[in-house]
Amino acid sequence: MNENKLSEDERNLIDAVARYDLERVQQYLLDGVNVNCNNGSGEFQPSTPLKMVVFRISDCMLNDDNLEIYEKIAKLLLENGADKQAAIEYAETRYGKMQVNNFNDDNAMDKILKIIYYYNA
Repeated sequence: MNENKLSEDERNLIDAVARYDLERVQQYLLDGVNVNCNNGSGEFQPSTPLKMVVFRISDCMLNDDNLEIYEKIAKLLLENGADKQAAIEYAETRYGKMQVNNFNDDNAMDKILKIIYYYNA
């Protein structure tokens, strides 16, 4: 499948992640939408649902409740087979090499990146 040719449901899944809409994300995954759908937007843009999580968690306009939802979305995507390595590489492209021994659990962004990094490790 051409990565630029997403189905409507795949586009909507990425949009639901971008809008931190946990219920819609859950529904699309229950409906069997590809958790690793890729919009082909390139290495510097959030091209998959899990990369969208990594992109959005750095948004200074998000509040603690929004970040808590992103933690749940990240776990849900990972539980459904999201490619964590691609998300880690994307995070390191955006934010620099992860210092895996220095994740700060008091920092919401670090907490979510730690979940992704250590999932099934």
